[in-house]
Amino acid sequence: MSAALLPLIPALLWVAFADLGAHVTLVSWMLAGVGMSLINKTLSKDFSAPLLLVVLQMLVADVILISRRHDMKFDRYQDLAIWMVVPFTYASILATGNWSLKELTMSTVMVFRNVLPLMTFFAERWLMPQPAQISFATVLSMLMTLIGTVLYGCSNISVTAKGVFIVLLNEAIMVVDKLTQRRLLQSTDFKVSLPLLMGLNNTVGILPLVLLAIFSGEIWTWPSAIQEVHEASGFTVLVLLSGVMGCSLGYLSLRVGGLVSATSFLILQNLSKVLGIMAGVLLLGDPISGISAVGCAISIAGAASFSYLTMAQPKTAEDQQHAKRS
Repeated sequence: MSAALLPLIPALLWVAFADLGAHVTLVSWMLAGVGMSLINKTLSKDFSAPLLLVVLQMLVADVILISRRHDMKFDRYQDLAIWMVVPFTYASILATGNWSLKELTMSTVMVFRNVLPLMTFFAERWLMPQPAQISFATVLSMLMTLIGTVLYGCSNISVTAKGVFIVLLNEAIMVVDKLTQRRLLQSTDFKVSLPLLMGLNNTVGILPLVLLAIFSGEIWTWPSAIQEVHEASGFTVLVLLSGVMGCSLGYLSLRVGGLVSATSFLILQNLSKVLGIMAGVLLLGDPISGISAVGCAISIAGAASFSYLTMAQPKTAEDQQHAKRS
């Protein structure tokens, strides 16, 4: 079964690196997020070292990006220095995201994550030079997403103090990460190619993951975890595919980060998570109740409405120039 997934690798890379336009990029990014969630969910059942899994995915991405080395360009070392904060936030998001899913149910994480667009929206209004526009319909669609996700999770939420702390930390880092990326990617003075940015994220980002593994003690389980991957049938293929999917998702995320606001990015990310849960129900047999199903539908409707309203807004001159550069 795992070997049958190998033909997906070139297709995923073509979709990620081809210039397919803004709307196709958004749809591809969301589908890649769903695929990544399904693969990580499958791997998490048997893989005992979540930080090592992220490191392996980053290494696979680095190998893929070698083929894009001729597209890795920049004008100023100052731009590279400014970007160096992003690999650390990028790696921290992946690490704390995995930990939060171990401590809390997916529904609980979704409830907290759907507060993110509201937090980010107000942060954009305060920090960004050209804040996102707002209307009654936009606020209504955001509230629909939040209310729908709360309904989805109300029947199976399990909360621990440690889990709440980790997911809130994950959200705080994510807000900083998306606002930083958007500010840089939509600046006409910032001229670093996306393949180089992706390479920096996946190379420099390994360092904080190794440090986290040392401080948490997970690094001592890495030899046995690698042996598990080697011995398990089809496990190596899934790890390889997860790395390719992660590379495609990361590259598409950079492109999406320059096409829409950070608030819109997080709303779309929430929609991707909801679709991932639906895929889990249909493909992996995850349980879902009637109330949760209704909440899921409302959340999807709200997120889709917000996405439409956001894409319908006229782009600024900086947005248009960045879209051409991407």
